[in-house]
Amino acid sequence: MNSLHMRWAALALTFFVALGSAVGCGKHIYNRTDLDIALGKHHIDLRWGRLENAALVVKPEMRGAFLKAWAEKAGTIEMQEIEVVGITETPDGDTADVIVRLVFVERDTMQVKTAIVSEHWVRTDSGWIADVPATLDPTTASAASASAPPADAATP
Repeated sequence: MNSLHMRWAALALTFFVALGSAVGCGKHIYNRTDLDIALGKHHIDLRWGRLENAALVVKPEMRGAFLKAWAEKAGTIEMQEIEVVGITETPDGDTADVIVRLVFVERDTMQVKTAIVSEHWVRTDSGWIADVPATLDPTTASAASASAPPADAATP
């Protein structure tokens, strides 16, 4: 009877050691799909001016600066579209560089502009966070191309 208990104890110990090493192996539980979801939610919140929600996935030390910068821009631009145009993950999958295209209207000129910005995301134990969130400098944005000719263009 004693050897039976010892076998069960050894089997249970082996199981829990294996389980513990699989769970605590240092890898995060979040993957590329989770990054795509975090990016989508973050950019939708940013697009619609829900800055506090967008800031939730920004590195905590940077949230104040992120909120201030985007709140200041809210008075001068109206965001029209945010599109991820490229994601490059590191081989270990723990960080990602994200290229984003922003389309916005400058309120004072009513001109549609496009900017390409970079973000850097890091996988953590609690999910993906932007440790370098997108920043926008409207002075470096280019005017969006239009399919129609300008209103002052001469007609043949």
